[in-house]
Amino acid sequence: MDLSDPQILHQSNIISGKRVKHKEYVWLGIFGFLLMLLSAGIWHPMPDTIVYLHQARSFVTWDGMVHTMTHRLTATPGYALLITPFFLFDELPLVALTYFQAIMLCIYMVGIYVWARRYTPKSAVLIAGAASLHVCVWQYGMLVTTEAPFMASMIWSVILFHRWAEASDKSLRWKYLIGGVLLFCYCTLIRSAGLMIAMGCVGYLLWENRRAGRHLMHHAWSLLLWTGLPCLVVVAFVLQQSMTGQNGLIQGTYLSGLTPTHDDNLLQFLWQGLYLRLTDMGRLTIPGMFKAYSTHGSWMHVTMLVYVPLFLGLMLAWWKLIARQRDALVMGFIPFLLLHIFYARYHDGNRFLTPMLPVLMLMVWQMLKRIRIPQHTGMLVLLLLHASVAIGLAVREYPKLVKVREQWTIAEQCAKILNQDPGRVFSIDQVNNLELQIRIITGTTIRRKQSYEAIHEQKPKWVLRHHSNSDLPSYQSVWSDQEFQLLKRITPEQAKSLTSKTPNT
Repeated sequence: MDLSDPQILHQSNIISGKRVKHKEYVWLGIFGFLLMLLSAGIWHPMPDTIVYLHQARSFVTWDGMVHTMTHRLTATPGYALLITPFFLFDELPLVALTYFQAIMLCIYMVGIYVWARRYTPKSAVLIAGAASLHVCVWQYGMLVTTEAPFMASMIWSVILFHRWAEASDKSLRWKYLIGGVLLFCYCTLIRSAGLMIAMGCVGYLLWENRRAGRHLMHHAWSLLLWTGLPCLVVVAFVLQQSMTGQNGLIQGTYLSGLTPTHDDNLLQFLWQGLYLRLTDMGRLTIPGMFKAYSTHGSWMHVTMLVYVPLFLGLMLAWWKLIARQRDALVMGFIPFLLLHIFYARYHDGNRFLTPMLPVLMLMVWQMLKRIRIPQHTGMLVLLLLHASVAIGLAVREYPKLVKVREQWTIAEQCAKILNQDPGRVFSIDQVNNLELQIRIITGTTIRRKQSYEAIHEQKPKWVLRHHSNSDLPSYQSVWSDQEFQLLKRITPEQAKSLTSKTPNT
């Protein structure tokens, strides 16, 4: 057999390529198994979870859906609509939802692999692993919140967009167009920030027009579909929120978070937004740094010695990526970043930029070449470090999550007492998320992590706290166990009566 025969060499390359892909699929399977192991089975509490659970519960009935959609839509309804079917079979399907979230993360991970192959077929599987086996994906993706389905729908809508833009078969183009536009619309219905990725599609099409010497209006209908329809989804939600906000049905809107108040200095407002997003990028890309930042928002913090140069390096890498190949997600990164710089009033703990991990990891891959580190080896090390941090945190937090799961009986007891005599409820300091569980059962608003000073000043009817022998004046314990207490405010006359019954010592 002549090994120099071109046909034999071609067949050999095909076989070799299939072997490489087979190995990559094996690794994706391992990564998916780890994601399921880390994320599925145990519910992790978070305040935003309550909003989505209550929305989904209301959507189970037609009357509830109409009322919520027209009167009290406090958050974009896409995620609540997605999880509503679970509530048809279970009043509180938290465990089932954790498996659903984990599946969404696996779909997101496979999407990153498919997307990253446009830039680097060799390192795509490592980029997918580093962007999914990440502590912030575990921390936010496993929760009953929008992150996992948003990231999955975002990455696959971009993939379908590029399949549409690059396909030559008209029937396939129509399929990619319909599927991609619908997925983009649903992505923005889950989180309005998805519209910024649609802006990346605009940039891609305009650039292609310019490169090919075509008229600006050549892709006009495409722009209306890929960007106009998702924009209508966002506008409809913003208008609905504005109307309900004016009627006093909800406090604050998404739009109000983007606009500085009359007390804010615009430059300081934007400077703070830049600080938050710059630190987010550093905390997301450097393993183990996800909680390393200045709590006072100081640019003079020691971490900025690392974050500022890294930010500049990442932005230079972004420019190199764009110069090398146009991509809707990479181009949409800048509008996405600018949106959240303007959304500067909230310190989210990396949550806002977590969906951009695929782009950030690709930027790191590009930056490694600039600093003369082997890209494939560098991404392998980065993957191992990020995965180690995520696994370590999951192992550390596991006993706490098990304890939260065992508190549901206690939450039901407290909820029953609160339902019998409704009133304002405060919880003191950290009560291991018991207040969130009570809120899920009752729908009662509980102000979390309050101080004793706030209790004395605002005098709520109910106080939830860790069991303590110290007295809280004007409050009487109505329920307690070895760990928690539920106290109720009593009148001065009742307090005097209790004092008079106490024997002298």
